[in-house]
Amino acid sequence: MVKVHTRIKRKLPKTGRNRPVRPKSFRTEESAKRYAEAHDIKDYVLTDSKPEAQTHKFRIVPKEKGF
Repeated sequence: MVKVHTRIKRKLPKTGRNRPVRPKSFRTEESAKRYAEAHDIKDYVLTDSKPEAQTHKFRIVPKEKGF
């Protein structure tokens, strides 16, 4: 069977969920530090996104540069 509106679908703009990209999370502090070193992230703070849970997830948050 022939597809009907494929050319029209290609011409229309892509619609979808437009949400910001979430920060990358890590299971251990060591893996977060290795990622930061590999990607040349120098000034950062590791934050725990699940502080009250038994399993922890760490995120790399860059430090704000003050005046």
